[in-house]
Amino acid sequence: IGYRDGLMAGKEASAQEGFNAGFRESVVPGYNWGLVRGII
Repeated sequence: IGYRDGLMAGKEASAQEGFNAGFRESVVPGYNWGLVRGII
């Protein structure tokens, strides 16, 4: 693995971690919003 390969792998891992954290935080509010929208 060269420098660029390592750099790309690091960026991908970092982006995936950020996505996972954001997704985890948004699941409950999104679910609750869907319930509210379904009632109205």
